[in-house]
Amino acid sequence: MENLVELLRLSLTKKQAEQVSKEFEKSPKADALEMIAEKVLVVARKVKSETTTAVVKVDSDPEALRLANLLRDYVVAIAPYQRDTNAENWAKDIRLLHEKDGVDYRAIEVVMRYMFEMYQPTSKFDWRRNIRSGLKFRKHWEYLFEEAKQAYESSQVETV
Repeated sequence: MENLVELLRLSLTKKQAEQVSKEFEKSPKADALEMIAEKVLVVARKVKSETTTAVVKVDSDPEALRLANLLRDYVVAIAPYQRDTNAENWAKDIRLLHEKDGVDYRAIEVVMRYMFEMYQPTSKFDWRRNIRSGLKFRKHWEYLFEEAKQAYESSQVETV
């Protein structure tokens, strides 16, 4: 009944688990329940070990990390209580935007700076409140790029 108690403790208090276990000991199917509990525990332990030993790989691309830090600084300025502000995790999405989506790092930085330094929302919707991570920045890249492009095209700035 030890396996059954351990399994029950995953969702019940220790006292509740022991009470349920005592009731099952009297059952004619106690041995079958113990075998099932043992098999479920094996799977639960395996899942737990796989999820707790996962290591977050730090992105080694220094430019992606620099841009992720810049994005984090912008996000924290707007939302100081943002929970996930680990730029090392965000760097992966910035790198993927560059490598997989084919976006130049310079373009990423220009759009990022525009969105957080010059962007003026034209309605109640504000992109700056929606971009809270590298993942969201990458996900909404096309919209952000178009917004920056339209602002540049409508301005009277001359290029050299």
